[in-house]
Amino acid sequence: MCFLGLWPVDARATFSVVAADRSAGLVGGAGASCLGSGLSVSVIYGAVPRAGVVHVQAELGGPLRMAAALDGLRAGRAPELIVSELTSPDFDPGFARRQYLFADLQGRRASFTGLETGAFAGDRTGRIDDTEFAVGGNLLAGPAVIDGLEAGVLLGCDLPERLIEALERAAAAGGDRRCAPAAADGAFLRVESATEVLLDLRVDNRVDAIEVLRADFDRWRANHPCPTTVAPPAGTPAAGEGCAAASLAPTGAWLLFAALVRRRRTTHTALRCRRV
Repeated sequence: MCFLGLWPVDARATFSVVAADRSAGLVGGAGASCLGSGLSVSVIYGAVPRAGVVHVQAELGGPLRMAAALDGLRAGRAPELIVSELTSPDFDPGFARRQYLFADLQGRRASFTGLETGAFAGDRTGRIDDTEFAVGGNLLAGPAVIDGLEAGVLLGCDLPERLIEALERAAAAGGDRRCAPAAADGAFLRVESATEVLLDLRVDNRVDAIEVLRADFDRWRANHPCPTTVAPPAGTPAAGEGCAAASLAPTGAWLLFAALVRRRRTTHTALRCRRV
């Protein structure tokens, strides 16, 4: 069981993704935010590596919500049930200001965005191949940030790549609106198996946090290349294999491929959001 960092009094304006790859037995998450000096967005991450992963974000106020989320994952409860417990007024009178993302290794996922989280706020869940994912954020530049998170998950060659791609595409869509023209000043990415942490990257208090995170990721990737990929479904355009080919293929082709893959092989809940 793991959760990262110390708990700030107020951690808002976050965009993030959690994912669980059943075939590889991996769970992980990545997130970015505009928090300022002395705080780290990595505090939103928690995992029970043999079970699942959670992000607890939007006005974090203490470890109790994270502990309850991890207890639910450890007990094997469905993420939707855990969310219902966390958002009970008896458990948390301030639940309308919270946001939760869950994915587990039993093929389940869930998300929640309280009605009092800062606009623009929203979440989405889905599946690609054997990977369950949930994306969400609050105080965002707009709904395109959620779209960018999902697009990145669909494009990655493996779980670590899906996570970094999600952050980059969300940042390109504007990210945290408080950091404009930057997208965030802190970012992290973590992937773990039942026995070890495969990847643990964190960048704090940098206006180029996501760019630095990508550079750190690329150094790791150089020694941990993409696995051999499975051929896309019949009828989808050929875009090469693995991350190397993806980086060389035109962006438009990969976006078209992602859209087709999403239609054929993903399911997701409706975007839940609120404007003020």
